Amino acid sequence: MADTAAVDPTLDPEHAEYGLAWSKQLLKPEFRGPGKAFGHEVPIADDAPAYDRLAAWFGRDPGWTAPA
Repeated sequence: MADTAAVDPTLDPEHAEYGLAWSKQLLKPEFRGPGKAFGHEVPIADDAPAYDRLAAWFGRDPGWTAPA
């Protein structure tokens, strides 16, 4: 999509850090699990890229790829 729209697809890590800090204050355990908006936190290295840590916090595997 970024190529088609001629926009820079680079994500700003500062936005991810802000989102991570903000969501860690608000995302309660009752919002996580099967049938909920967020999965359980996925383990990830502390030094992983900011957007990978944000995805993992939201319960998504940052290394996931669609099946071929």
